[in-house]
Amino acid sequence: MTHQLSPYGRRRWFLWRRRLSFETAVDSLPSGLGDDPISAIIAVPFLLLFAVLFTGAMLELLAEIALLPLVFLLKLCHLLPWPVELVRQGSAELQVEVRGMFASVRARRELTAGHALQLPLPSLVRRVPRPVS
Repeated sequence: MTHQLSPYGRRRWFLWRRRLSFETAVDSLPSGLGDDPISAIIAVPFLLLFAVLFTGAMLELLAEIALLPLVFLLKLCHLLPWPVELVRQGSAELQVEVRGMFASVRARRELTAGHALQLPLPSLVRRVPRPVS
């Protein structure tokens, strides 16, 4: 049985969506190393790739954290718009850009309400089959 989640709206707080993640850096590591020196030689390129991806993810995160107070102040002063995105099954699609915090909250709620799954209500009355004439 799979659970299907309704698409929902969210506001993006940062200026850009992160390109690098720590998850992809950790996924680049080899899962098992043997005891022989050949395994260590094979693992060196993967360790270098991990180092590059991890460093890139760390630099991107530090840049976002450093810029967050300025970006938040500009969004509060209506100089930068709030991107409101629709999230479905792990992917986010930009729907609208709204200026103002309260307007972005309304846009997010409207977007969520407009795309909510409409499930049929369960019937409490047992239906009796009609005889075929």
